[in-house]
Amino acid sequence: MNRELIGTDRIANKSIRTREIARVQNMHKARLAKITGRKANARDSTLDMARPHTSTMKHVHQRLKTRALKEERQNAIHHENQDLLKKMARIATSTSDTYTAGGRKDGALNMQILNSMGRKIRLEKISKENKKFLERLVNTKSYFSQAEWDATREEEEVLLARLRKFEYEPPEDSLAATAESGLKELKANIRQRSDDIEKRLVAQSEDAGGSEPGLRPL
Repeated sequence: MNRELIGTDRIANKSIRTREIARVQNMHKARLAKITGRKANARDSTLDMARPHTSTMKHVHQRLKTRALKEERQNAIHHENQDLLKKMARIATSTSDTYTAGGRKDGALNMQILNSMGRKIRLEKISKENKKFLERLVNTKSYFSQAEWDATREEEEVLLARLRKFEYEPPEDSLAATAESGLKELKANIRQRSDDIEKRLVAQSEDAGGSEPGLRPL
């Protein structure tokens, strides 16, 4: 049974599920039929439409949780803005080797040097990895043995030589045997019909007094 299904969907039998759905619907219709009025504070009313007492509570109208979340969000935004302003002021009032307020000439030169150094480091890393990979390939021993292969081949040659001494006889129920038997039966039927036709022609020629020769068998 699939535990993820709920309600009538958990019923595997289709007829039982249909009856259960009909039963639940009838119960729902019966409860709706028992409702006698929808007026608030009516004596004969079975449906309570009065205002709930929880609506008079202060915390429901004040929404303190929503206010607290908004204040936290505003404080976080203000803190981020202050940090951004401090960073911008530090960049505008200070100089460095990679960036100057007058231009980007020194910064571009330093960035080019850093890029060349980074490429050099990456190339050295790739060269080391390739060297280790080559060493593993050279030092790895072969898993297969040439002598074992030769011995296995000699055994196979002996078995093949033994099999060549005997002719292959297909099984009786093979396709070739079935085709050959069907061909023999067809030839026999053709020969039988040819003989019958020749005998019939000979008999007709004898009755007619003729001397025409009969047909030769196939």
